[in-house]
Amino acid sequence: MDGGVNIVNIVPDCEILSYGGHDVAVIRLKEKMEVLSSAVLNGGERLSRCLFIMEVSKNYNCEDPAGHAESVRIGLGLPPDAVGFMTAAEVRYVFNTKLTEFSGASAFAAVTAGLSNQVVAGELLEDWERRSKLSRQRSEALHAGTINIIGISPIPMTQAAKVNIVIAMTEAKTAALGSLGYRETGTTSDAIAIVSPIGSPRERYAGTGTPIGIAMARSVRECVRTALIRRGDDSHGTYVDMLAEEGVGVGDIIHNISMELELDDEGKEKLSDMMESLKSNARFSLLIQCAITAENLGKKGLLFGVEVSDYPTNAEVERIAGDLSENIAEAVSGQIGINLLRQSNRCDLRTMDGVGPFLRGALTGLAAGFAVSIATQLSSEEAPK
Repeated sequence: MDGGVNIVNIVPDCEILSYGGHDVAVIRLKEKMEVLSSAVLNGGERLSRCLFIMEVSKNYNCEDPAGHAESVRIGLGLPPDAVGFMTAAEVRYVFNTKLTEFSGASAFAAVTAGLSNQVVAGELLEDWERRSKLSRQRSEALHAGTINIIGISPIPMTQAAKVNIVIAMTEAKTAALGSLGYRETGTTSDAIAIVSPIGSPRERYAGTGTPIGIAMARSVRECVRTALIRRGDDSHGTYVDMLAEEGVGVGDIIHNISMELELDDEGKEKLSDMMESLKSNARFSLLIQCAITAENLGKKGLLFGVEVSDYPTNAEVERIAGDLSENIAEAVSGQIGINLLRQSNRCDLRTMDGVGPFLRGALTGLAAGFAVSIATQLSSEEAPK
């Protein structure tokens, strides 16, 4: 539509300030605009010409976060109607912006992103010990924080259109996470804002099929990706985390292989060490990730060339699952692992109920590789010097 302001006139002035030992990203609009947000300070519907994202400590625990944000606002001399967000991510590193134009529409986004309190929307926060460990890893690697998204539209919008575009922004955030290999859809404290001019006529539709929705989604997706990549993408999980998401725990794997090989406590400890060392084995980890991805696509009927009714018994599926099994056995213990697979049918883990062909193949290869490695290591230690 023709209403609204040229996007160049509303691209904000952004700067990083410091207050109380922490950085604060300040976004100053060129005019007072409508803000609809879930922000800590001045959330909901507001007219404002300033937004800010304040950094807090990684172990932040405050009974009055809005009051804290207000003290930062006052300390920085920002206007009373300033809309304030919080994050434990390092603002100076992750704050970034993007202006996108598509089919005559323009959209601007500003984002900070971290994943210390990751979650899959709709799932209970179970398996807290593993989740907390992953959160600590991300925090130590400067991955802590919340995903804050601020989108600016150059055209006035109805309430319905604002809700429309918030959906597009949220879906873009999740798409960005997925493109980097994260299963999580965000964090437990994510916040969002859509900013648009005062006036009329107002845009009535702004979903993912509209030019403004597409432009905004592209801006948000690139900003979220940029923020996470800037913090590095090496602690979003390991093959252990990937298997745990599929219901296969490390403890189960160690227990079953230990039972199969009749390992004593020393043998179990060596097996545990081997599993830990595989976290840095890129080939092995990629093969596990490929198996899990193929498994999930197969369950949804999204494998190219394989009909839903033909899964999981399709001959090509079984053949590729077998290839995965051999490749994983080789990644763990070399050619001897493949030889064991071909000679024996006793390499399966005992608890694989409900597991499909790709993951079963991966776990079979894993068990065979471990069986060879641990047996070789134990026999070499027992050999006479």
